Amino acid sequence: MYSRFFKFVPIILAIFGFARAPTGLLVTVFAFLTSAIGLSESIRSGNSREVCRKTISSTLGSLVAESARAEDAVQLSETYKKKSRQRVAEEEVKMRAVNKKLEGTDYTPETMAQQNQISTNIKLFHTQMLESDQQLELAKKQQSTANNQLAKLRKKVDLIFTVTMNDDPDGAPRRIFNTIEWRSLCPKYRVLCPLPAADILTLIAITDEIDDIDQGCNHYSKLK
Repeated sequence: MYSRFFKFVPIILAIFGFARAPTGLLVTVFAFLTSAIGLSESIRSGNSREVCRKTISSTLGSLVAESARAEDAVQLSETYKKKSRQRVAEEEVKMRAVNKKLEGTDYTPETMAQQNQISTNIKLFHTQMLESDQQLELAKKQQSTANNQLAKLRKKVDLIFTVTMNDDPDGAPRRIFNTIEWRSLCPKYRVLCPLPAADILTLIAITDEIDDIDQGCNHYSKLK
């Protein structure tokens, strides 16, 4: 970048009529142009702060959503398991009544057919209950993993960010993740805005746990 800049210096000076300008003026122009290059680099460095914030916000939001999905899966599996168990119990009551009829002499072929159907229903609902139980165990493991990851990241994020959660617009009790903002404010009009030393250490710890695909957090953690 700098080599290209030096090639264009004479052209720029000629355009502005500085080809024969005093040395002091040339130095001033040169200083202005080089400072402009430094400014663009500073802006890029400043943007890494926002890129990093968005990356961490996205990761945290995904974990919040994953935790919520796991919680819903647990509740759904518990509901299906409870319903299947209830259906099994209902069919067993019917079976006892049918068996009682078959013990007598007044049963009909329809009674035997009813017994077969109830037996089939019991097996079906019992299988559904076992499947729901397996799904419940899997959902609980997923919920535990998601909650642990979320708690681990949230503990560090809360040290250097303010996390904003919103109420569910549909009135559900679960709060919805919104965004995060740096606790360390950046002065107005300041391009470079390094973090305090303690916050840098926390940011590095956070970066180790996320996919810093744009390298925004890695770059910002090195900003002095």
